[in-house]
Amino acid sequence: MATKTSTKTTTVKAKTPSKTTATKAASSKKEVSPEAIQQRAQEIYLERMHSGRQGDQLSDWLEAEQALKA
Repeated sequence: MATKTSTKTTTVKAKTPSKTTATKAASSKKEVSPEAIQQRAQEIYLERMHSGRQGDQLSDWLEAEQALKA
């Protein structure tokens, strides 16, 4: 007695973002000038020195960049 086996293949399509999704993602990233980041980093530095918080130039820059791009 012969047995019959059946194989079933399933093709899965990967979802690609639509144009509106891609546009929203691109528009959510604000372009901020280095001068604006530098100004905000200077303000953060002065606030940090006044309050006695620990930190350095890089952390001030990154905090300023994140705040301005939000």
